[in-house]
Amino acid sequence: MKLFLALFTTAFLVVGFSPAQEKKAEPAKFDGAKLVGKWELTKSSDKDDPKGATVIFEKDGKVSITADFEGKQEKFSGTYAVKGDKLTVTINPPEGTKGEAQTESDTIKILSDEKLVLLDEKGKETEFTKKK
Repeated sequence: MKLFLALFTTAFLVVGFSPAQEKKAEPAKFDGAKLVGKWELTKSSDKDDPKGATVIFEKDGKVSITADFEGKQEKFSGTYAVKGDKLTVTINPPEGTKGEAQTESDTIKILSDEKLVLLDEKGKETEFTKKK
């Protein structure tokens, strides 16, 4: 019995006084209000992304995108939400076409008054500059 008490006490002291386990870093929290406005795609690690495309984030959670693809201007609309460091955008198919809405969730690396940098699930980085 004394051996059991000694082992229990030793275990309690070792566990009780050991350094606290490191907490996992909390994801950064970004203010979604900073997104509101017109942004221009200025840089991307994906060579197929249409440079100069514009994205407009509205206060009510709506988003519209305009981009040139092979010389033809395309417009898309949908919704967005910011939670922690995640930006989730759902884009509806263009009017008059069949298809389902597409949802993508990217990690926000930088969101300032002038710059937005996103990282997608495949590691592709996209940078936008806010237009005035």
